[in-house]
Amino acid sequence: MDTFFSSGGALLAIGAGSALLFTWFYLGYLKRRVKGLIGQGSEKEETLEWQAHALREAMGVVAEDRDRLNAILSSIGEGIIVLDLKRKVVLMNQVAGIMLRSAPAEAVGRQLEHVCDLAQQAKPAGVLEPRRELLGEMFRRVTKEVAIEATRLGDGLYCRKLDGTTFPVSFVMAPLLQMSERAVGGAVFVFRDVTEERRVDEAKSEFVSLASHQLRTPLSTIGVYAELLRSGEGGTLTTAQTSYVGEIQTAVEAMTGLISDLLEISRIDLGLVEATDDRVDLCALVDEELALIEGLVRTKELHVERQYPPSSVEVVTNKRWLQIIVQNILSNAVKYISPRGEIALTIEDKKTDFLFSVRDSGWGIPQHEQGRIFERFFRASNAKKQDSSGTGLGLYVTKRLVEKLGGKIWFESEKDRGAVFYVRFPKKVAAQPEEERHPLAISAVAE
Repeated sequence: MDTFFSSGGALLAIGAGSALLFTWFYLGYLKRRVKGLIGQGSEKEETLEWQAHALREAMGVVAEDRDRLNAILSSIGEGIIVLDLKRKVVLMNQVAGIMLRSAPAEAVGRQLEHVCDLAQQAKPAGVLEPRRELLGEMFRRVTKEVAIEATRLGDGLYCRKLDGTTFPVSFVMAPLLQMSERAVGGAVFVFRDVTEERRVDEAKSEFVSLASHQLRTPLSTIGVYAELLRSGEGGTLTTAQTSYVGEIQTAVEAMTGLISDLLEISRIDLGLVEATDDRVDLCALVDEELALIEGLVRTKELHVERQYPPSSVEVVTNKRWLQIIVQNILSNAVKYISPRGEIALTIEDKKTDFLFSVRDSGWGIPQHEQGRIFERFFRASNAKKQDSSGTGLGLYVTKRLVEKLGGKIWFESEKDRGAVFYVRFPKKVAAQPEEERHPLAISAVAE
């Protein structure tokens, strides 16, 4: 889960940061105020009357700061739960109580998963599978590795309330640092109901899919008639007319490619992709995909080096998805490189997984843009200057498919010094349940 949901991510971060900041601020302030009162008592005569006065003042400070902190936590729009190192609730704001149908005071001392029980949508029919262990896994990474864990809108996670009802949820979990000891004292769990965001996201994807389908038919008609004109079916064309028809065909092909890209992205977002278990020879598959772009390799006079294991590498996975992943990475390496450049393909056979990497001596990716390279429609500025074609969807599709296969993709790059992309996969990936399959299989999207 690389990012948490885009639409509410900023609010989550602000909510969590504000809560923690004010919590530590007022606790520290409270400590100083009480110390000051006690200190004044030590400078005066230690009488019972003064001690009683100091106690009343201290209790007033505690009540004042408690009310101020509660007001701050209640004003934040996200649900906030503070956990100790045993994953027990020590604080929960009013918004969290309303969403979970639980009084904050009653939740204190309970395990997080007993307050917010996670489930995940397993198939389009809406069946939810328990994912209680996910909170424990994330909590361990947050407290042991001092990491920030977050989910995203498309993860299909639901929170089951105490009354048994559920709502779609996205959340971020961050370590709670003890400032005095500089150690992790627990975690902060910030979440929100994303019912509306999910509805809008699905409506957007459905609209893009519908619009793309509707545009395909007239484009196909234009393309057919342009080809008929060029072949002379409507009479002999002049040189200028032939050029005009060629421009029409080029524009139709570009628009058709863009529509195909939009269709594929909407299918992925809606989960309408086909999953299968296939036995695949990885080395042979890479060679097959490289052969498809051999013409461009020869045109640019590129030198391609292969480093494969001595024996074949067989994996059980979705062959079509793997083809798309390899094709997108290879085509990017060949496309974004100057003539007579070098490309190195490497496959490493591990015990339970394999590592596939593609290194090129191309244009590289500017440092300040590397964090966005897997975003939809994003293309590096130097790539756009060198080649204006492309949709910026290839690497987004690649990353989504890699994750669906249980793998990981990352890269290293410097501007004007090339890049190397790595893909790590388990050797055996279980197919999705039959109900999740869809007859529409996605096709490769060139970046």
